[in-house]
Amino acid sequence: MSAKASTVPAPPLPLAFFGAGMLGIGGAALALTCGALGGLALFHLAAVGGFAMIAFGALYQFVPVVSMRPLRALRLGYVHLALALAGTACIVGGFRSGAFSAVQLGGALHLAGALIEGGVLAATLRGGTPVVTARGAALALAGFVAAAGLGIATAEAVVRGRGASALAAAHGAIALGGFFGALIVAVTFRLLRMFERYSLEVRGPSRALAVAGGSVVTAVWPRVGAALLGVAGALFLADLATVARHRNPAYQRETFAYATVSGIAGLAAAILAVAGEMERAAVVALWLFVGTAVVGYLQRIVPFIWWIRRSRREGAQRIPTLGEMNETRLGTAALWAWAAGGVACAVDPLSRVAGGLALTSWLLLAAQLARPFVLPAKSLP
Repeated sequence: MSAKASTVPAPPLPLAFFGAGMLGIGGAALALTCGALGGLALFHLAAVGGFAMIAFGALYQFVPVVSMRPLRALRLGYVHLALALAGTACIVGGFRSGAFSAVQLGGALHLAGALIEGGVLAATLRGGTPVVTARGAALALAGFVAAAGLGIATAEAVVRGRGASALAAAHGAIALGGFFGALIVAVTFRLLRMFERYSLEVRGPSRALAVAGGSVVTAVWPRVGAALLGVAGALFLADLATVARHRNPAYQRETFAYATVSGIAGLAAAILAVAGEMERAAVVALWLFVGTAVVGYLQRIVPFIWWIRRSRREGAQRIPTLGEMNETRLGTAALWAWAAGGVACAVDPLSRVAGGLALTSWLLLAAQLARPFVLPAKSLP
């Protein structure tokens, strides 16, 4: 294996996280459709059991690839996976039953897992020069650690019968902005460079830092911080407009389409927060800003991982191209079903119509993600 190839992690670890995240998203969509979970349990099943699991898997894949360094301590990644699965079960079960000590335990398990990933990625990058995406990953993981700590403190306050609303608000702001927001911005610039062949990646660190900083201010002064996040969102959309002017129309549009819908939703969430609609802002941020990016980018990352694996085993000339592995019609249908569900959920957070749309999008996404594994090899002349 060449030195370059050795920097691509083995697929099982990121794919295991992606599979767990897909189960979390599907479970949340099904629970919303059936009315099986309350708001907090449902919110955390989607956020922690779905989107965060996929984000963790993406980091295990992305950081070694973009930094051209082999992933260290691979087995610790599976320890992280086990801790994250157990942590999600404790958090969702604790919210469902009102046992906040279980929520506290689940947060601690997730925190331990994130620290493990941080250590693995730090060891991977040791001795090299961190690239833009790696810096964004470090910032995002720091945000997750801070959000988990605030979540644990919130649960502790509830267990002890103390007021926890300020802590809970700070936890949500840091989780949505400091973790998901910073990571989405960093990854978006990288994916646009890869799949749109136009790079603004140099702007990634400043944009990710602006989102993370705005989330910190939001944790203390909600409306001031939300205004700052609105400015960051407007700058991000301006960047996307620049990409739109320079992108090659011959390339598939899904990556750009998902990034654009996610960016618009991020700005909308900030505007809602400035207007004092904090709960609705959180729903829009989680479903349409975070969820749209995760659902869309997963359709690019999984085929890329398996295309590399198949090219080594079967030969690059015999396997389907990345464009063939990704079906545009499926991707577009999944986007609009997901976006429609998000709008319905913003109107009614426990809407079963929203759940049905999310479940439809999830099924389309599952079909899309299965394609790289089942498309047959080409017959060579």
